[in-house]
Amino acid sequence: MSTEQGRFNVALIGFSVKENQNIEQLFQLSHKRQRCYNLMLDIDTDTQKIDILFLCLSSQQAKVEATNLLKKSPQIAIVIAAKDQPANSAYHYTPYPLRASLILETLDQINFSVSDVVVPASEYNALVVDDSAAMRKALEVELQRIPQKLNIDQADCGEAALELAAQKKYDLIFLDIVMPGIDGFEVCKTLRKTIKKTPIIMLTGKTSPLDEVKGVMAGCSTYLTKPVDRNEFQKVLKRVVNWLDEYQKN
Repeated sequence: MSTEQGRFNVALIGFSVKENQNIEQLFQLSHKRQRCYNLMLDIDTDTQKIDILFLCLSSQQAKVEATNLLKKSPQIAIVIAAKDQPANSAYHYTPYPLRASLILETLDQINFSVSDVVVPASEYNALVVDDSAAMRKALEVELQRIPQKLNIDQADCGEAALELAAQKKYDLIFLDIVMPGIDGFEVCKTLRKTIKKTPIIMLTGKTSPLDEVKGVMAGCSTYLTKPVDRNEFQKVLKRVVNWLDEYQKN
């Protein structure tokens, strides 16, 4: 998150050149406000500095670009510009075509408080959801490799995961897609109705861009393909936990 109080960095995806210019002018005017916004033109240089992704659902390519960005930085808040409001309530929304007053009003509604975080620093609650006991055990072993303390709960189906999440706050969730009963996409959508910022890492054997986009639209933070590569798992886990540490400090 931006270190300067009241200033937030915004990345744009899917808008036209003219729309980008108009938004940039609007943000320049916002610098006179108590809460202001800075447009990040080069979003690939340092994704960790992005606070908000402003996404226009104008094309499949825009969705794929957003998916790739959120893989790197699952903590980013999302604002969607579209003709119709998305079903996923985890996303903030502004109508398209754009109206300057509504853009700032929508951005101002994003809450960057840390009221969700209730565990002591460097101690987190993790939920592992997979119908395979062997996979749950393998993930638990990998989770225990990090220096931070993780209190790990397990669920073997989507229904059980939702029950646990209703009773306890989790700081990160690992969620299989293909399970008996409701699948991971539906579980993720349901969780996002009440859990806005918690990183949700989906586990899947599917690797097509369409599946990844579907996961992001359901509200997941990033993807890991199965069988899970240990190095890739630890890389994603380190990035997410480092963000959790920073999230608590701020």
